[in-house]
Amino acid sequence: MVILFVSGYLGLGGVQRMITLLGEELSKSYEIYYYSVKKSDSFWDIKNKNHIFYGPSENIIDRLLYKTYRHMCVIAKKEYDINLIQSRFIGDLSSRINQNKIDTLVLTSAFQFAAIPILKRKYPSLKIISWIHETYQSLENITYYYRDYFNLGIKESTQVVCLVKENYDYFSKLNRHCSIIPNSISLDSHGQISDLQSPNISFTSRISFAFGIKGLDVLVNVSKLLLPKYKITFADGGSSDDELEFQRMINQNKVSNRIMMQGTLKGKDLLTHYLNSSVFISTSRSESFSLVILEAMSVGLPIIAFSTSGARYLLGNGKYGILVNQGNVEEFAQQCNRLMTNQILLMHYQRLSLQRAKDFELAKSMEKWNSLLGK
Repeated sequence: MVILFVSGYLGLGGVQRMITLLGEELSKSYEIYYYSVKKSDSFWDIKNKNHIFYGPSENIIDRLLYKTYRHMCVIAKKEYDINLIQSRFIGDLSSRINQNKIDTLVLTSAFQFAAIPILKRKYPSLKIISWIHETYQSLENITYYYRDYFNLGIKESTQVVCLVKENYDYFSKLNRHCSIIPNSISLDSHGQISDLQSPNISFTSRISFAFGIKGLDVLVNVSKLLLPKYKITFADGGSSDDELEFQRMINQNKVSNRIMMQGTLKGKDLLTHYLNSSVFISTSRSESFSLVILEAMSVGLPIIAFSTSGARYLLGNGKYGILVNQGNVEEFAQQCNRLMTNQILLMHYQRLSLQRAKDFELAKSMEKWNSLLGK
C-alpha cells in the first residue's frame, strides 16, 4: 500500500507532529509519502526526505484575482468555489498521485476535504481518509463561505477519522463510515515523571493569535493572579510577527517576571520542560484534542485546563484533571494556586494523569489505524 499524507505545512504544530508520528510508524509496513502545501522544513523527524513533496509556489496574480473573487462573494453573502481558488493545489496533488501510484490519501484540513469530490472523479478507486483535527464548531466557522463544498467532501470520503466523540457525533451524520481514533502520546518520557517539587507551572503552545484560539491573552491575565513564588514556563514557537506581538503583550502587562519563555522545544528538551514543573495548564478557547495536555499527563503532571472538547475528552469531564469554565480567569488562577500549595492534591492528580495517559499509548492507536487501512 502506498499512502500519501497531506498537511498545510510540516513545521511546528500538533497536527504536524501526529502526521509524522503516524506516518513514520506506518512506514515500517507501507510506503509513505508526505505532501506539504506550503514550503517548510520539517520540524519533526522524517527518515526518507525524498518522500516529501511541496505544493506549487504561490502565483501573485492568481492570489490577487482569487482574493478579489472571494471578497466579492463575501460582500454578496454567497458561497465561493473553494476548488476554483485551490485549482493549482488540486492539479499538483493529482500529478503526485499519478506519478507515485498512490492508493490511499490522508487529508487533514477543511480546504483539502472540499477537493475530495474532484479527486474521487479522477481516481474512483483511490481511498481517501478525512482525518479531522479541528472541532466541528471551528470547522463551521472556517468553512462558512464554502460549506456545501466542505460537506460534500466529507460525504464522499472513503473514511472519516475523528479524535473525540463530540466530532464523531456530528460527522457521522454526514458519513456513516466514521470512526474515533484518538491521538497517541508522542513524547518518550523514558519512564520519568515529575517529582512535583518545582515552583514552575508549564505551558506549551504555538504563539498564534488566529481567532484567539490559544488564549494567550488569558495566559497573561492568569499569570498576574498567581502567587509571587510561582512562574509559568512557556515552551513556545511561532511566526516572528506573533512572537513580537506576544512579547509586547508581556511587556505591556508587566509580567516578564511571571512568564519565562523557553523557545521551541522537542525531544529531550521538551521532556525536561515538563519534568521541571509541577502543574501543566491549557488556556485554549477551542481544541478538538490537545496533544500537549497528553504529553504532560504522560510525565505525571496534574492538569488545569479551560473547558474545550479536547480537554473534556482527555480529562474525562473532570475525572482526571481540573476543568474551568471558559473565561473564568479568577477561578483558573485560584485552582493553580490551590494545587501548587497542596502536595497531597498534586500527588492525587498525578496518579490520575498517569492512569489516563495509558489509554493513549501508541500501540493502541496503531492497532486502530492498521485495522482502518486494511478495510
